[in-house]
Amino acid sequence: MKTLCGFGPNGNGSLGDNTDYDRSSPVQTIAGGSDWAVVHVGYDGTMALKDDGTLWTWGNGSNGCLGDLQTNDRSSPVMIANGKTWKSIGGANYFYGCSGAIDDNDHLFVWGLNDYGQLGLEDTDNRSSPIQMGNKTWGQVSSSAYSMGAIDTDGKLWMWGEGSNGELGLNDTDNYSSPIQVGADTDWMQIACGYHYTMAIKNDGTLWGWGDGGYGKLGLGNEDYYSSPVQVGSDTNWNKVATCNDHSAALKEDGSLFIWGRNNRGQLGDGTEDIDKSSPIQVSGTWTDITCGEYHTAAIKNSTLWTWGDNGYGQLGDGTTDDKSSPVQTLMNFSGWT
Repeated sequence: MKTLCGFGPNGNGSLGDNTDYDRSSPVQTIAGGSDWAVVHVGYDGTMALKDDGTLWTWGNGSNGCLGDLQTNDRSSPVMIANGKTWKSIGGANYFYGCSGAIDDNDHLFVWGLNDYGQLGLEDTDNRSSPIQMGNKTWGQVSSSAYSMGAIDTDGKLWMWGEGSNGELGLNDTDNYSSPIQVGADTDWMQIACGYHYTMAIKNDGTLWGWGDGGYGKLGLGNEDYYSSPVQVGSDTNWNKVATCNDHSAALKEDGSLFIWGRNNRGQLGDGTEDIDKSSPIQVSGTWTDITCGEYHTAAIKNSTLWTWGDNGYGQLGDGTTDDKSSPVQTLMNFSGWT
């Protein structure tokens, strides 16, 4: 049984509870049900898959980013592309941007904002419903507001959209409206597109970053820009990486959690504020999942949910609106979070 709960800012209905009231403790989505499989939360919108492979979106509908054939906000989940079955999703952290999803035939569908060609459709027209992007087969997709990246079923990494900060990893700062392969490697495992930067992991467990390195968010020990992938340290046991605005986090195979980048609201979880970190630092505990918000972070350990950082809208779910620079357990402090 997997029920879906949300908390934090709700001005565009992004919590899916049929209101626009901010929530400082978890509230269940209006759609209810206990068959949710995976959820992706953006700045002011949400997309999620159910166990039956149906795709649901809600929140900010500008630029067609909900994929429901219109541009209005939705305060409760609406199913899109009725009749299709989906296996993975990759919405933008800034949800008014572009989104992508992979169906059960491994085809990639895209929709939303397209002013930099970030939908990969060889034009700059917005789309308000999912459009198939070619016939290539894909394994994973990720998007930011203005760029998108995906790994095909052969392990090749492709990127497209805005490249002004080198975030496409193509050794230039050009924009591209169709997918371009990043290098010649065929061993990419996971990609995470942040705001003007990108992080990725290879099958050998190495971690890579490129694009805007401001605040140290690439984890390379500096704040430089890179237009092609650069390895973060020398470790070979990275398992998952998460990005958002100006900070990043990654898990290792042993469950250790590392985080780096901007720390203006305590989002690095090391008990400090306003002390940025340009190299990965460890957050105590053994963790199983991680995600980054604009200025806050959430993670799971021992099936319990923990958050830290900016809490001005109650987005930490601890019943307060006070920032936290160390992990705190959500108000619904039972186990069973996935």
